[in-house]
Amino acid sequence: DMTRPMYICGGMNGWNQINVNAMYPMFKENSNPDNYVYTYVGYMPAETAYKFLPEYCIGSYNAFCLYADGSDKVVFDPTGNGISFWNSTAGFKKITLNLGTMTYSVEDYDVSEAKVWNTIGFIGTINGWGTDWDMTRFSDENNHIWRGDFSVPASTESYHCGKFRAEDDWTNIWNNRKGFEWSTPFGCMTTSTADDVNIYFGPDAADYRVIFNDLTGHYWVLRR
Repeated sequence: DMTRPMYICGGMNGWNQINVNAMYPMFKENSNPDNYVYTYVGYMPAETAYKFLPEYCIGSYNAFCLYADGSDKVVFDPTGNGISFWNSTAGFKKITLNLGTMTYSVEDYDVSEAKVWNTIGFIGTINGWGTDWDMTRFSDENNHIWRGDFSVPASTESYHCGKFRAEDDWTNIWNNRKGFEWSTPFGCMTTSTADDVNIYFGPDAADYRVIFNDLTGHYWVLRR
């Protein structure tokens, strides 16, 4: 199911295949079921082995693994004994997993010009467009990925909508891309203010996990 989460699990989280809070979340440009590309842009520690763990394999070591040493191919391993991927140097990386071509790639990602925000919040009909629901930074090193678990009340409209902003300031906002307003659980925001576009999702009262990457604008708004 291409509309469900994919995680990076490995040495960085002690190979804990149960605690999703310690895994690195992967993102998608949109929620189209024919979009097979997941990306992760964030910090990776040095000399770390890892695998790609889909949501339906949480609690097991079944994962997407390296097909062979030196290859860019991936394979799904149902035994838990597949070859791990390897990150040599510490730093921010862009890791891409394409399940359409069953390939992956890794490249360094430059964060030298990226602002490190003190706070990122989610605001919208969920909280009456009033006070941000603050999110939690993933870690001191992985300081551009934010997470929040929210109990969203029922909407008085036929929908909920919202967006992300930094420092509780309307000059630091991310808008959704026009035409992708209903792209949930996955999507990608922009700092452009040319269009005032929100993330839209259902009106029911429900618990949501929201994850946001302020480097790339990628988000999850995932009903739990």
